[in-house]
Amino acid sequence: MVDHIDVAIIGGGPGGYSAAIRAAELGLSALCVEREAWGGTCLHRGCIPSKALLHQAHVFSEARSLSAHGVKVEGTPTPSSLHNAKKKDIETLHKGLHSLMTSKGVTLMHGEGRIERAQKLCVIANEKKTSIRVNKAIILATGSTPFVPKNVSLGDHVLSSDELLSLDQTPPSLVIVGGGYIGLELGLFWARMGSSVTILEAQSRLLPTFDDEIVHVLTQSLLAEGLRLVFDTSMVSIERTKKGACVHAQCRGNPVMYEAHDVALALGRKPLLEDSTCGELSLTRDEQGRVMINDTFETSCPGVYAIGDLIRGPMLAHKAEKEGRTLIERLCGQPSQINEALIPSVIYTDPQVASVGLTAQELKKRDIPFVRGKASFAANGRALATGHRDGLLMMLAHPQTHHILGIHIVGAHAETLIGEGILAMSMQARVGDMATALHAHPTFSELYQEAARHLSSQHLS
Repeated sequence: MVDHIDVAIIGGGPGGYSAAIRAAELGLSALCVEREAWGGTCLHRGCIPSKALLHQAHVFSEARSLSAHGVKVEGTPTPSSLHNAKKKDIETLHKGLHSLMTSKGVTLMHGEGRIERAQKLCVIANEKKTSIRVNKAIILATGSTPFVPKNVSLGDHVLSSDELLSLDQTPPSLVIVGGGYIGLELGLFWARMGSSVTILEAQSRLLPTFDDEIVHVLTQSLLAEGLRLVFDTSMVSIERTKKGACVHAQCRGNPVMYEAHDVALALGRKPLLEDSTCGELSLTRDEQGRVMINDTFETSCPGVYAIGDLIRGPMLAHKAEKEGRTLIERLCGQPSQINEALIPSVIYTDPQVASVGLTAQELKKRDIPFVRGKASFAANGRALATGHRDGLLMMLAHPQTHHILGIHIVGAHAETLIGEGILAMSMQARVGDMATALHAHPTFSELYQEAARHLSSQHLS
């Protein structure tokens, strides 16, 4: 049984396991403590299961579109059958992650980690307490949990986003409170499964941090899928009814009601850090409950660090993973950095949305000059050949330096296309580099070349 360790991580999600693996790679003894399952929310209740379900619903939607070619596809898959396939994927990834950590030499403990003081950790499992001395760092990577307003009680037709992902039956009608990426992804999934879906959004449009033109394309596509989108509408309360549940809301100052078989909350997530985890330590937090850190990820308590959903920034698995690796590398004296401006965002709707860098709205607010180039999926050979003509790739660049300031995509395979934009921006590529780089034909990646050529010919000298 281990009684001392160099680095101890509480939380086995993307941030935690990445920190543990990197520590072992750099010669540190590493302990990772997890009270549930390795992989965290991302693997078991978030990223992976939701994308598995969305993919299967997308395949079914594509199959139904074959009717235009004389192929008739009938019926709808059952949620339970999709869940069974999803569980197999999760089990495979879970076993692979566990094997990877053990092969790297990471010590794994299943239980609840609690900090007794800056250099002492205890792990409670099966009513047994194990105390461990920590030489270098205790890292908090406990993630987040769905945000539920205090005046709402879950259960009886009122669901969290986690619960909405796990339904075994398709609800005949569904109201989702919140039009962020979680609400849109799950709303589209259940609409394709046959549910009548209404999404209530407090803002005047979807996804206010994304580019206007990109969001317009997505909005029109969701409406065409049959989703009902209601804007400027804020939830006041939820009551149970004979039919299921009813949302009482305010729309531009007027009271409104939306009733459905089920109501789901998709109002974002909040940091998950229980008082018992920190023991007698008092960590400084901001008004949103996020742990305050310095530029080395150290909290207000020396020797205790925090990463991922616990701290500022978007709650994204790849952000947490990068932070975990960066923290360990800095502890080992390496000059590791994170460029927060190049953290990509992807929404797995249909069409998909992906973004990196600044939007036109943000550039205008900062008084940064920019020009834009566009490439339409409707003019791309590969998109037309595969029936994915609805989409747009937008490239924003500085008119003097020609450096790329932002890449914004809506369309098929946006999740993969954004990778080239991230690499180009991280390498400080200029528009000319993108315009002259040879892309295979016919491919979706030619959209970069077309957008860059549009910029070069119309706006840059």
